[in-house]
Amino acid sequence: MIAFDEWVNTTKHVKLFFDVYFDTVGSQRDKSKGTLKRMTRVDLDLENFIDPDGIFAYQDDLVVRLFTLEVANGQDSKRVIEQIKKNLFASYK
Repeated sequence: MIAFDEWVNTTKHVKLFFDVYFDTVGSQRDKSKGTLKRMTRVDLDLENFIDPDGIFAYQDDLVVRLFTLEVANGQDSKRVIEQIKKNLFASYK
């Protein structure tokens, strides 16, 4: 996140947001605020969603660019590939 902020500042792009998996919206107790969910969750339709470790966007001169981030610390490459594949398919929806 720090490197992204520095890069955006040096390139004069506009940072729109940078959310990580522990950022949430809503409430577990107060239902008037909506149910608690991660800010990184992107609902694709009623049944499908992605929930990357991070999601961020910036704007250059003409285009808004959106990125998802997956971080892995371990040996389970199959799980990581499945997460990346799900994010890739979501980009086509």
